[in-house]
Amino acid sequence: MPNHDGIAFDPALVDTTGVAGYNNRLTVLIHTKIEVPIVPLSASTDGTLRKIYIESVKDYLYGLPNSSIVMTVRFFQLVARDRFRQVENKPTAKPDVEDLVSWTAKHLGEDINTRAFQIMRNYVHTETLIEDADALEAIRHISKLANKLYPYTSVNHNSYCGRCRIYHTYTFNKADYYLGNALDIACPTYPALRHIEKVNL
Repeated sequence: MPNHDGIAFDPALVDTTGVAGYNNRLTVLIHTKIEVPIVPLSASTDGTLRKIYIESVKDYLYGLPNSSIVMTVRFFQLVARDRFRQVENKPTAKPDVEDLVSWTAKHLGEDINTRAFQIMRNYVHTETLIEDADALEAIRHISKLANKLYPYTSVNHNSYCGRCRIYHTYTFNKADYYLGNALDIACPTYPALRHIEKVNL
């Protein structure tokens, strides 16, 4: 049998920044102010959409942008497909991603062929590797698109109060409910009791 050379280890392929790299990406994520697509995430009875979206975000945070983009494409496909089925009254239809892009643009009445979709198309149809910034842009755009397909204006956020020993419900505007944002929570019974909670999934 012919002899083949092994693949040399390339340190550049390993994320050597560790915790620092994660924290840097988290900081960028927070500053990007990605609005949580709360309606489709909450409506997913079996939790599939939630798991896929969480995986897309976590893959980005852990320095795996190519894995992240796969989950982002999948998230868009399922969200847009479900909306397509509802609007068009075709409960068993299985349109492909390109058809869903076209339908979403027509349904929303706007051009959605943005850089995020160019990034996703390049990943699907070429051998292009995805950078961190591209993975984050895809998450940002698809989250925004999901919120246009399933619009909302505010979020009810439940927070446990150790003093009252019950959950209180707080209402936040959509613009304030973005990934990683620090929410200032005050007990309605004891207003002096305050704490910070991060918007997470």
